[in-house]
This record gives sequence, C-alpha cells and structure tokens, in this order.
Amino acid sequence: MRVPASPTQAQVAQAALSGDNPAQAAHLRCFNRACNAVFSIADVLYNCPTCGGLIEVAYTDWPSQSESLKRTFRERRMSNEPLNSSGVWRFRELFPFLDNYSHVTTLREGNTPILDFPGSSGVAEYAGLDSIAFKHQGFNPTGSFKDNGMTCGVAQARALRMRRVACVSTGNTSASMAAYAAAAGLEALIFLPHGNISFGKLAQALEYGARTFQVEANFDQILALVRVLAARLGIYLLNSMNPFRIEGQKTIVFEMLDQRDWNPPDWIVLPGGNLGNTSAFGKALREAREIGLISKMPRLAVIQAEGAAPFYDLFTSELWAGSSDQPDPRATPELWAGSSDQRDPRATPSSRSNVWGGSPDPRATPSSRSSEVKFHPVKNPETLATAIRIGDPVSWPKALYEVRSSNGVVEKVSEQEIADAKAQIGRCGIGCEPASAATLAGIRKLTASGVIHPAADVVAVLTGNLLKDPDYIYRYHTGKLSNPTRQGGDSDGAAGGAPIESRYGNQPLVVPNDPDRIADLLR
Repeated sequence: MRVPASPTQAQVAQAALSGDNPAQAAHLRCFNRACNAVFSIADVLYNCPTCGGLIEVAYTDWPSQSESLKRTFRERRMSNEPLNSSGVWRFRELFPFLDNYSHVTTLREGNTPILDFPGSSGVAEYAGLDSIAFKHQGFNPTGSFKDNGMTCGVAQARALRMRRVACVSTGNTSASMAAYAAAAGLEALIFLPHGNISFGKLAQALEYGARTFQVEANFDQILALVRVLAARLGIYLLNSMNPFRIEGQKTIVFEMLDQRDWNPPDWIVLPGGNLGNTSAFGKALREAREIGLISKMPRLAVIQAEGAAPFYDLFTSELWAGSSDQPDPRATPELWAGSSDQRDPRATPSSRSNVWGGSPDPRATPSSRSSEVKFHPVKNPETLATAIRIGDPVSWPKALYEVRSSNGVVEKVSEQEIADAKAQIGRCGIGCEPASAATLAGIRKLTASGVIHPAADVVAVLTGNLLKDPDYIYRYHTGKLSNPTRQGGDSDGAAGGAPIESRYGNQPLVVPNDPDRIADLLR
C-alpha cells in the first residue's frame, strides 16, 4: 500500500519547504575515493559520470542520541502506522534520503525472524557450531530479502516522478519489483535469461502484472542491454546497482541488531551473487558503529557457488599476489599485515588495533588500496542456486571493501554441499531456496578448517523462501537432481550433468490402498 499523507508526513513536507528536512543531509557520492564526486540526491545515477565508479547514498549528519534511537525503534514495533509497521521504514532515521514519506509504498516488508537452534539440534551439529541462528528473509511479502531494498528503490522512483521501472533478474528481484511497482501504480518491465529461472519466481512476476521479456543471453549481458534501454527511454533501473536499494537492504542488519538488543554476533554469513547484500550489510555495520548503536564489528563471510565464484577468485588471488607468506586464502590482507601470529577466529576488528586502525574511509576502492587487484568475470556461470548464478557482479568493489573492513572471509561451495545443506535446513522446520543454503554449506567448511570457532556466535542469513524453487526440492529427494553443465545442457538440475547424491533424501512411497500393508510400513 502507498503511505497516506498523515500528519507526520505533512510535517516532513512542511520541513522540506522551510529547508529543514532529512533529505537535505543526503546526497549521492562516487564510491571511488580517488574521485569523490558528489551529486544531488535527485540525480538518476548508477555509476559516476566522471570516473565510472559505483554510486552510494551518503549523509552529512547522523542522529547523535543512539540510546534514544534504540527506544524509538523498539516502540515503533507496537504501532499500526504504515511506516512504523514496516521492518524497513521503522529505521528511517538511518537512511534519511526522502523529503516526503508519502512517496513510500510498503507491503509491511522486513519483520523477519531470527530463528535459534542449539547445539542439540541437527542443523547446529551439521554446521559444526555449539549453536546457530538463521535470519530468515524468506518471510518477506514476496518471499525474499529483495523486498527490503525494493520499497526504498520504488519510493525514490516515485519521488523522481518516474512512471516505469525495470530490472534484470534471475527470479527474486523480478518478483519483488513487480509487486512493489503494482502497489505503487508503476509499470514494471522485467528482463530475464531465457530458460534460466525458477518457474516459482517467474510465476510471481506474471501474477503481479509485470511485462516480462525472456532474452537469449545471460544475466550480465542482459544487464548491459537494459542499461542502454533505461538511458534511452527514461526508465528507472532497480537492480542492485541502484544505491537506494542498498539503503533498504541495510535494514536487514539494523533489524537483526535490534532483535539482539544491539549485541552484534561474531559472524554474519550470507550468500554472494550480485553482492548487493554484502555491500549493504557492511555499510550498515559501519554506520551503526559510527552512530554508536554498536561498539564492535561482526565479521562478514560471503559464500559463493563454485560454478559462479568470481568474488572468491578475486579474494583468493588478491591475498596471494606479491606475498612471500603462505596465508590462509580465506583470510583478509589486513589479518596478515605485519603479523605472524595466529588470530582467534572469534575476535572482531574492534579488538585488533592493527587490523582496524580506526574508522576506514567507506569510499576506498580496491584500485586505491592495491595495484594488484584485478577482477575476472565468469563468462558462463553455472549453479542450480539460480539466485546467485551471476558471473560479473556489479557491486564487487563495494563488497570487497566491506569484507576487508570487517576482517571477513569469502568461501565457495559445491552443488552437492548446497543441496545437502538445504536438506538440513529443511529438517529443522524452516526450509529455504538453494542459494540460501550456501550459507550453511559455507559455515560447515569454515568451521571444519578452523576459520570459524565452534563457540562463535553466528547468524546465517537465509535470503529466500522454501517455495521459490519446488522442482529442486523434488528432484533432490527423489534422486533426480543433477549438476548443471557448461556444454549447453540443462541447467535446472533435471539432466545433463553428474548426479547429485540424495544423501538426506526423503523419497515418497507409493503404497496400495490397503490399511494392513500401510500399517506394516508404519510399525
């Protein structure tokens, strides 16, 4: 629903006329520190016109009363006012880019639970942890974390008086954008790779009335195409390069911290595809620390599918370049700089002065930090986890900075590891889409290698709902799931590649209409 012009918003509008409004503190800024160009919050930009760098939303002034903010956020949980009922706009003081909140369209996004599982649970034991918690974004209105960012992106589109919005999507973004565009009265245009999408996700976009174009190209090629169309036809692009979507996705972290009484975990683990969430999570953590909402920084662990892992390749190659040491390829450069001791994997950057070195400049880019950093896209990414089947993630410079800043790690996992982890998450009663299960698979590898300590406080982010890809589930449990192929075969797990073992399968039984026979099976 669209937020009405309530008295609270009317006051904001009046403040805008008087020159005293939150949006005056907001502007767009080039992420490249060497450029540092600044632009109006009303400019339609996805890359810096000066240097080509990524764009971020920046603020010149932050609230100073952190304890008062915490009370405000908690009190708003009890409110039925649309903005306060949203798990995104409840935290609006932490992304004050609007001058009038009547631009907001909310479907009561966010409000997703943290689900805790002790060491006695099978899933914690599988992870190699004493306990594990899942922040399940699949509880969002369209079933994925995309809703957190989309409500902000659509709000900015309406503030700019845009009539059409577009995205390139392997599924979740298209479903979310279609829903929010429909609720906001905007025309939604969706471009997707032909044949490389979950029908569960495509069905959502069709149901919400979006015009859908299936292009015979991969995600990265289509994104380049749509950027040309957006510039030519005045269409507002809502992929993760849109800086306002990143602002909304920050609230996944803000809500997580609020739910934990602002006590950060040791680790936040998330899947890595286009890396918008990685960028948003790191930005949120840095800003929360700057404001005084938290006193320490969790470490980020980004998990990619091994068939679509350019960020892992970058992170690993960067660590080894020009080094005479033999560092752990999952550690960060700062972890090894000037030290030969073994670090406690539960420690955080705030406890390591030589690692953190004060507040880092959020605009630092790889090119300004190291001449060795070279990103190599994966031309034909392949994974059954379609939400992270991306070979050329646009947000990699931001993501690399955020992983470095948090003293984080990057790992990759196989299709078999994803499938098995997904089954384990299902067995604890919550379930998730395949890409989400990469988190548990990655945690299992990182605990086995000693990077994550068994006693560490870990929150794994599940990005999508179980019902996003039901075909995958059926094929796994019936022993019919196969690895994707790179030779033009099926990439949906139906055929073509090597089989994926159904190690934790739950195959349905065909039985006769005979109570005695069935009773024998149940004894």
